[in-house]
Amino acid sequence: MFARTAALTLTLALPANAQDTAGAWAPTFTSRHGDWDVTCDARGDGAAREERCYMRYIDIYAPQPNFGVLFMFLEIEDAAPVISLGREFETDLVATALRVSPGWTRSEVLCTGGPCEIAGPQALAMVEALSAGGMLEIGFTDATGADQLRQWPAGAFGAAFVDVVREAKARGL
Repeated sequence: MFARTAALTLTLALPANAQDTAGAWAPTFTSRHGDWDVTCDARGDGAAREERCYMRYIDIYAPQPNFGVLFMFLEIEDAAPVISLGREFETDLVATALRVSPGWTRSEVLCTGGPCEIAGPQALAMVEALSAGGMLEIGFTDATGADQLRQWPAGAFGAAFVDVVREAKARGL
C-alpha cells in the first residue's frame, strides 16, 4: 500500500492534459470540493488498461526547511473505501489521536509506522462520520519531535465521496 500511496503522490504533479506515454497515468476525471480533490486516471490500452479513482486531502503543515505534509487518500477497491493516511515521503506516521468529531474514533491500534491504512467496517464508519460533517483530527509527533494536532473540516467530504464512488462504479472499480 505504501508503494501505491507514494506512486499516487508522485502522479499529483501530472498536468490535466497529460498524454499516456510510457505508462504514465492520464487523468480522465477531476473535481474539487473545498480542500478535497477527486481524480480518476488511466494508463495503458486495451486489455492492459489500468484505471483508478481516488480522493485526497493534502495538508502542508510546515514549510521548508522543516517541510511537513500530512495527506489522506481514499480509494475505492472492490466497491469499498480504503483510506490511507501518511506523512512526507519516507517518514512514518505514528498517530497519537485519530478521530472524527463528532462521530468516530479509531477503535483499534493507532497508526504505528508507515502509511496508516483503514479498511473494512472501520473505513465505512469513518466515511459515514466524515460525510455527516464535523472535523477530522489527527494527532502525531512530527519529524522535529513536536506534537501536532491537525484538524481538517469535513464539510465538503460528502460531495467528494459521492463523486469518487460514482466515477469508480462507472469504471467498474
